[in-house]
Amino acid sequence: YLKPKPEWSVFREASFGHGELKIVNSTHAHWSWHRNDDDEPVKSDEVWITSLVNSDCIRSNQLDLKIRTTA
Repeated sequence: YLKPKPEWSVFREASFGHGELKIVNSTHAHWSWHRNDDDEPVKSDEVWITSLVNSDCIRSNQLDLKIRTTA
């Protein structure tokens, strides 16, 4: 991984680690990446994943679809 380096790269990290995905409830999940640094896992990245099922953008699209199909 260290050699040969590509001609162009935005970011490179030669460490290993593991990811964790925790399902919090029916609408939220949390993903995190842990680097193995000196035998201790270090959280280096995380993201919350949210379902769009109950969001206003989905509801407005469904309403628009109903109007188109019944017109």
